[in-house]
Amino acid sequence: MLTLLAPDIVASTLGGRQRTDLGVYVLREGLPAEWREQQLFSAGVVCAGKSLL
Repeated sequence: MLTLLAPDIVASTLGGRQRTDLGVYVLREGLPAEWREQQLFSAGVVCAGKSLL
């Protein structure tokens, strides 16, 4: 699943700029497949009526 991350999320993670609560455990538990949804997830946006975090 980690190989399917949006490029900007990969870049921010490698650069140490990811959110502190967005660690490997959260990433392993399943991110949305679509890059735009991943970006919303990493921004902490609520989707489909529920928080993604």
